[in-house]
Amino acid sequence: MFDFLFRKREALPLPYKRDIHCHLIPGVDDGSALMTMSLDYLKALHEMGQERVVITPHHAYPNYMNDTAGIQPLYDKLVARLKAQGTPIVCEGFSFEYRMDFTFRQLLSQSHYEQAGAALVPFLGNHLLVECPWHEPDYPVEELIAQVAAAGYHPIMAHPERYDYWAVENRAYYDRLKKHGVDFQCNLLSFAGYYGEEVRKAALWLLRKGYVNFLGSDLHNDHQIHVMRQFLRSGKYADIYHDLVRCCGNDRL
Repeated sequence: MFDFLFRKREALPLPYKRDIHCHLIPGVDDGSALMTMSLDYLKALHEMGQERVVITPHHAYPNYMNDTAGIQPLYDKLVARLKAQGTPIVCEGFSFEYRMDFTFRQLLSQSHYEQAGAALVPFLGNHLLVECPWHEPDYPVEELIAQVAAAGYHPIMAHPERYDYWAVENRAYYDRLKKHGVDFQCNLLSFAGYYGEEVRKAALWLLRKGYVNFLGSDLHNDHQIHVMRQFLRSGKYADIYHDLVRCCGNDRL
């Protein structure tokens, strides 16, 4: 009679079918180290309901100065191996998660979306994934975001809930960024508490404010795959699942 207490909760699917933020090019940043890992992670994501993926290795000074010339052959090899493996997930190209440091500002000064051979690499049209430094920026972020838009790109800020200088100390700054037209991409793992309770609270706050435009796995490793699987079976996820589906624009890009 008490079997229902021990019955395993059925996993809900991911709230999107297209991931726009993950680190699955093997060996180029702090994400997947090996081709076999990348293939395993993509298979796991498909089992959670994902159908398409845009891969976004880091571009950040000094450790991750990735560019198209270095990434393209590795991406092509991954796509070929994925096809040979038979995992029915579509790779829709690669871009970069651009750290808004001085190297990014240099690339931006040399780039416009309509310019042939521009240094910046957008995805699915003119979308550009950007992240802030982990220490408080030494430049006005909203002004740089305005420059990104003026260059013809659509800025999407990666995991705004993870910047403590806003999430904990100054949430009003999110309002300023929204007024400058930046969209927010929150990490699904943030809602799971993977990065800590303060980040989870900030993610939920952004969700309640209607500020979450996109979601992403920001996938780096197998532990995160495990946490995601557990989260999709949790009551915490069930409680916000429909809100995440409603806000998430990944599949409309």
